[in-house]
Amino acid sequence: MIHDDWTERYSRQILLSKVGGAGQQRLMRAGVGVIGHNPTAWILLDMLSRAGIGRLGSAAGIHEPPSWFEGMQRHVRAGNRHTRLYKGPATHNPAPLQHWADSWDTVVDTSGATDIRGHLGHYCRSRGKFYHSCWQSGGYGWILSLKPGPQPTRFCPAAPLDTDVQPQTLPPPLDRLIPGWIAAITSGKVLTELYGFVRQESYFLLRIDAQKGQYDARRSGNQPHCPACMDNGREDLSVDGRKDTPFCANEDTIDITGDTCPMTYVRVKLRMETLAMGSRLRVRMAGAEPVENVPMSLKDAGHRILDLVDHGTFYELLVEKLT
Repeated sequence: MIHDDWTERYSRQILLSKVGGAGQQRLMRAGVGVIGHNPTAWILLDMLSRAGIGRLGSAAGIHEPPSWFEGMQRHVRAGNRHTRLYKGPATHNPAPLQHWADSWDTVVDTSGATDIRGHLGHYCRSRGKFYHSCWQSGGYGWILSLKPGPQPTRFCPAAPLDTDVQPQTLPPPLDRLIPGWIAAITSGKVLTELYGFVRQESYFLLRIDAQKGQYDARRSGNQPHCPACMDNGREDLSVDGRKDTPFCANEDTIDITGDTCPMTYVRVKLRMETLAMGSRLRVRMAGAEPVENVPMSLKDAGHRILDLVDHGTFYELLVEKLT
């Protein structure tokens, strides 16, 4: 079970240590509206309240239990007594949601409804607001669009959830999730992106930039990481001489430096097939062969080579799965 002290450590305390006193005031003026009645919405509302966001909105569906909002409201206030949670309209009709969206700097849609995503997404973008859609995928993973549009990208693995569990019966559903999943959300997708924006005098949340993550990986030569990794003595990524926001990627590693069998590349491709779209595989292979011998099978339409570093005794290859 994940206790409140763990959550505090990887949300509010880390966040506020980055932004400082003035940043706390900006967080209190920020507003984020969350659409949906599901574990994703619960996690976001909980983490955002602990991070110090002053105004949160919850627009759940017409099938929302009567006690759900009251239970979530009590929990949000318990996490941060200064946060106010406002109830939004039902999500079965996009029209009222457009007026509701005007109250927020950022709108996060967890409902997965295509009609809402189409109408509300266009409405928010036409008014210069950030709009992001995310939803659960078959009990396996959580999907978040990297940019406005219909094509989703999986961003981190998740443990299967019991979607019938209500937040008032948990403290909240954090104890149903694996710690690494929470660390990925807290560091790579929610809070670090938030304090990265606060440093730039902006209140917008959840701007997920895949190119930024790839850029950091190329410049640093290290695997992007999250605050959970910092306990192991690793340093923040640095870009252009300044400290930058860590980017917690969904990345796996395979080491085949001691394997000279020609089938090693087949092993790499088989591992890629087990990964979700948008995932990355870091491959360490023997450096006896020239770089030109990197197999074309990893350069096909389904994969993209992001980085190839010659370490002298071995090569390190970073491959992204596109489809």
